[in-house]
Amino acid sequence: MTTEAPLAYALAYAKRGWPAFPLHTPIGDACSCGHVCDRIGKHPRTARGLLDATTDQAMIYKWWRDWPAANIGIACGPAGLAVVDIDPRHGGDQSLADLIEKHGPLPETVETITGGGGRHILFKNPNGLVVKSKTIAAGLDMKAGGGYICAPPSLHASGRLYQFEFSRHPKGTALAPLPAWLAVMAGDAMRNERAEAANPDGWVAMMLSRGADEGERNNTAAKLAGYFHRHRLDSNVTLVILAGWNQLNRPPLAQVELERVVENIDRYPVAPATPKRGELSEGITI
Repeated sequence: MTTEAPLAYALAYAKRGWPAFPLHTPIGDACSCGHVCDRIGKHPRTARGLLDATTDQAMIYKWWRDWPAANIGIACGPAGLAVVDIDPRHGGDQSLADLIEKHGPLPETVETITGGGGRHILFKNPNGLVVKSKTIAAGLDMKAGGGYICAPPSLHASGRLYQFEFSRHPKGTALAPLPAWLAVMAGDAMRNERAEAANPDGWVAMMLSRGADEGERNNTAAKLAGYFHRHRLDSNVTLVILAGWNQLNRPPLAQVELERVVENIDRYPVAPATPKRGELSEGITI
């Protein structure tokens, strides 16, 4: 990647009305941030991150003069974008295929190949959907208002570049509006997350009584197993509860999948219980 390429692309995005901002860059096996980093080349260089995203060319020139090889972030909200992020390592291709079989094919729209071997499918976000980054099915994330994507020709930690799919390049492909069923899935996921955060006990009771649809089962199973693990329930008992819940799923998961989920969750250490206000850790009320 030449030092001129990121600047040229950032300016082109700005002209298109997609606000850009600089991200850190992979340097060998490390990140330009200089810290031990689990988001190599994907997190912002500026203090306010995506809130600094702009179409102002003078600012973009300044940023890429200071950091010529900076990766490029695009702020989805002000760009009017909703992006489906497909991660094949976690079953994203299969999840998308299952959803397409159920809802019909996606419209032709802009698409990028990520440096990690996944895909970003870009849509217009006509209704202003606000989703920072939310999993809507196994291996499928939605990013819209409040979120951002890493854009071509950014460098991935793998050493590969993000690039536009040749037949879905923005020069020759118009953005299609986000299909309604994808917007509904994202909205449901956000509401589910808020309900879970506000009342985790109620959320667990609700999920155990109604099951989950295809594309939600693995993620829900992991959350349920995590809840029981934090409450120090024996993993065998957790597996029995999940097996009963699984019969309500549409369709049920294979038993081996449930066992794998519980086994993975069981590896995490359990944090010490926090005493309630007015209690000592020994349980004596004062």
